[in-house]
Amino acid sequence: MLLGRYAHKQFTDFRFSAEDKNIVEESMNETSITALADKYIHELSGGEKQKVLITLTLVQLDITKSLEGKILIIDEPLTYLDVNYQFEIFDILRRLNDRKLTIVIVIHDLNLALRFSNKTILMNSGEMIKFAHTKDVITEEVLKEHFEIESKIMHFEQNFFINYLPG
Repeated sequence: MLLGRYAHKQFTDFRFSAEDKNIVEESMNETSITALADKYIHELSGGEKQKVLITLTLVQLDITKSLEGKILIIDEPLTYLDVNYQFEIFDILRRLNDRKLTIVIVIHDLNLALRFSNKTILMNSGEMIKFAHTKDVITEEVLKEHFEIESKIMHFEQNFFINYLPG
């Protein structure tokens, strides 16, 4: 994890300060990976590896300072992850977003986008088609027009779910 601090070092400075170590510790606490500290990366599950990668990013961003004005861009963070790790990853990202970190996620699971995203960009062939609040972008009409999918968006408790209908 300390390797994430190299971006903040002078080219010839190979030592890590108490501040560097504190940033690593705080980042590991934020993602709940302190129990993994003595493991090798090849010993970790896919979800644990993803949490380690997010932690490394937090070390680079310096989680001990304000995250406002900083951006994390993450591409398909849930690929091949079990459901419990998917929710853990989104919980971590939600907490970071609550601390004013802007997070841009590329995700193809529209149900997860409905549940966890504030705003959504609909893209087609590299072109932005629509950008608005997620519930205004992922609609039955948009799914039919852009994905050629019949659907019914259901509201249950405080969540929305897409029920894909047979074509």
